[in-house]
Amino acid sequence: MKSRLVVAIVTCLALPLLALVAPAQAQEEVWVAPTWGDGNFDENFPIAYVITPKGEIIVQMSAETLQWKTTIIVPSARRDIQLINVLSHADGSVDKLDTGTLAGGILQDPHDSGGLITTFRLDQAFVDRAKAADSWTVHVGLDRFVFPMTGSRAALDHVETVGYESNHAFVQEESDMEQALMHCAAAVAHPRDPESSFAGVAWGDIDASEAVARCEWAREMLPDNGQVLYLLGRAYDKAGDRRVLEALGAAADLGYGMAFNHLGIIYRDGEYGTDDMGHAGDLFRQGAEAGNILAQYAYAEFLAEFGDGAGDHVTALEYMSAAAIADYDDAALIVARWYRDGYVAEQDGRAAREFYEIAIEADHAAAAWELAGMYRDGVAVTKDPEAYLTYLKVAARMGHDDARTALAYD
Repeated sequence: MKSRLVVAIVTCLALPLLALVAPAQAQEEVWVAPTWGDGNFDENFPIAYVITPKGEIIVQMSAETLQWKTTIIVPSARRDIQLINVLSHADGSVDKLDTGTLAGGILQDPHDSGGLITTFRLDQAFVDRAKAADSWTVHVGLDRFVFPMTGSRAALDHVETVGYESNHAFVQEESDMEQALMHCAAAVAHPRDPESSFAGVAWGDIDASEAVARCEWAREMLPDNGQVLYLLGRAYDKAGDRRVLEALGAAADLGYGMAFNHLGIIYRDGEYGTDDMGHAGDLFRQGAEAGNILAQYAYAEFLAEFGDGAGDHVTALEYMSAAAIADYDDAALIVARWYRDGYVAEQDGRAAREFYEIAIEADHAAAAWELAGMYRDGVAVTKDPEAYLTYLKVAARMGHDDARTALAYD
């Protein structure tokens, strides 16, 4: 939706070259505004314009942001000077607008007729004064180009009305989109999705039919939204619907990290008739490279089991460690085991302890139990009865059954 602002500028420059051709049939030197049914009418970028033998002014409102812009075309070859716009009123007062001081500056391009095109923003106060002015004079160096303001009030009022109506519709549409996404996410969001601001729903708690209905509605509102397509895929998977492949594939094409992981699991496990370990690994890799911690975990596991050579083991350790540091406690537990057992990496008791403690901080009772056992048995470390007892107590307090039994906890 945000690309419409760019379109606004393009439209602003393109419309004059479309001749504001329709005005050839309108009375010159009188302000007009295209209305519904006119080929030059666009409710998102309504315009008003005046044409004289010496140039034309087009004032436009970007309805989405309620910003005024103007394009002025005058037969001048001057490109490197400051333009000054002056509104003259019946009481002799004037309003000056130095376009060189406006935010965004001046955009100057040669016109196909050899004239000067300049596009810049107008504030609401200037537009309001313009409606009541007798004339609008553009100073280009020593040259003066005078545009009458006859009919400007009705034309600019029309532009403003259309702009506010379109903006209201746009705001309502955005609100509807937000509601659709919120209802979809409330039914099926993944609790560990780092790209989501929603709390998430455990897989076993998902109501498949409700989730599908909500997320299909969200897709109608946001057909090119990667998050919505991922959520719809998750809903389809819960419902056992093969359309999960299409939805997740579309989400992955849009770069949504969780889609790579979910789709990789489907291909790894051979669900829906898919059984392609190579494709699964590639999907996990893409998700891991995109920074998704679940994909990093899955890709690291994949490389550890199916990788070929030390290079793959190094990559596996890098991605699993990244997931662990990003607070994925299961990843921390696996890295700790790898260092403890010398699997994938060289045996390193100190590193094992560091990752076990990361998992313990995340309330992973098994990490405390295994670290206690490491000190009890002297695996990768020197036996240490005191450290063993310390971590055994930690595991017991966290509810680990074997630790509680070892300490004779009730």
